[in-house]
Amino acid sequence: MLKFRVGYDWVPHFQLKSLSIVSVEIGGPFPEWLQTQKALAELDLSNCSIKGTLPQWLHSMNLTHLILFQNQIDGPIPELASSLKYLDLSYNMVNGSIPDSLCQMKSLVVVEISMNQLSGNLPNCWSSLNSLYVAKMSSNRLSGPIPDSIGGAYARKYVIWEFATQWIGSHLLALAVLRLRSDRFYGAIPSGYCDLYELKVMDLSHNDLTGNNPSCLGKLLGMIKGDTISAGYSNWSRERLAFVLKGRMLEFMKLSTYLVLLDLSSNYLVGEIPSDLTKLAGLLALTKFV
Repeated sequence: MLKFRVGYDWVPHFQLKSLSIVSVEIGGPFPEWLQTQKALAELDLSNCSIKGTLPQWLHSMNLTHLILFQNQIDGPIPELASSLKYLDLSYNMVNGSIPDSLCQMKSLVVVEISMNQLSGNLPNCWSSLNSLYVAKMSSNRLSGPIPDSIGGAYARKYVIWEFATQWIGSHLLALAVLRLRSDRFYGAIPSGYCDLYELKVMDLSHNDLTGNNPSCLGKLLGMIKGDTISAGYSNWSRERLAFVLKGRMLEFMKLSTYLVLLDLSSNYLVGEIPSDLTKLAGLLALTKFV
């Protein structure tokens, strides 16, 4: 891996609007010299071996993009710039609760904070985020009730929501991707999932789901039509979607507009495979149900 080293007290003689240093070893704490960049709007320091906590001065910057994917950042999420549109702190060691200040970011389109050590309850302010398109919080230690404000927020059209919630069937009707794989979800698959008329990908594999295979899966109109997915997801998120097909792990760097997949494998579902699955004319991949 390439290395990027400057002195702790280095003051550059330039002003950047955008900075992307990806998979280059910066190491140590968050670079102090960045606070001298008054015009900086987009910052991507993914996979740079940055350690320690995020500085408080990030709040005073006019960032629209803050991407710190796959570092070694720990400590709580500080108050960040209210101008943020894209926040990615996934695959770090961030801990503490999700701050209420997150809901002050009225322009936020994508928040990716999965694969951390966050705990506590979700803040009850999601309905104020009118621009939010992607919310990913899986693989943390979150607990407590699902806030009522999620229902109001997600009545609009969203592409991906990664958090187990009872609102999925009644409030997320335009959801296109539902991925709750490899967690500890149990019980029956809610019949409300069959009302997700835009759903193109349903991946509930590797959980502890029980009960009969849902007989209503033939109602998934998005898998019947096989038409395109909104471009919003691919415009904003860099998530790799990984699926096991015929024993092979396949990764999709971008969500294909025609990808249609149903994966309920590695659970404890019983009963016959519903005959209504033959109605899913757009289905490209169906994994085993056992």
